[in-house]
Amino acid sequence: MTHTMRKLLLLTIGLALAGCNKPETKPSESSAKPTSASSAAPKPSAVVVAPKPRKLDPLPLTLVLPDDVKVEKASDSGVFVGQGDPKLHVRTLDTSFDQARKAACDPIVCKLVRWVKEDKTLAVAEWSGMLSGFRAFRPVEVGGKKYLCETVGQKGAASPEAAEAVVAQCDQLQPAEGGSR
Repeated sequence: MTHTMRKLLLLTIGLALAGCNKPETKPSESSAKPTSASSAAPKPSAVVVAPKPRKLDPLPLTLVLPDDVKVEKASDSGVFVGQGDPKLHVRTLDTSFDQARKAACDPIVCKLVRWVKEDKTLAVAEWSGMLSGFRAFRPVEVGGKKYLCETVGQKGAASPEAAEAVVAQCDQLQPAEGGSR
């Protein structure tokens, strides 16, 4: 018998013996006794908490979000919503939507490749350079005030559809005081 075959034979025997060392599981008398309903019910491994409206300070808005979604103030008095790239940026829209989307990126940092979609309610662009990928821009009006929702981050979305999905969250924006949209 060769050296390799001996090793394989010993390994096989060792594994077989390891499997034989398992304790035999027999139903015990204690497990046959009836138990109360509360102790017999499976316990959930994690508590699921429904998303709830979260205030987007300093903006007078709320957005329904899970607790684990990060909301941060932005330097332009807007807010960032989410972790990683891309994330949602919501800010007051002080100019026209057309002006805001065209001034979206400094040419030193990124270069506009093409507009994938352009209309009065949504614009999606592909960028290259330091800030590359797809970015979406969407104007919304909540409580009589105009806001711009846009994707931001070092990397844009991987596709136009992914960028649109980020700004689609703005459909759920509500005034913080509970007024109508």
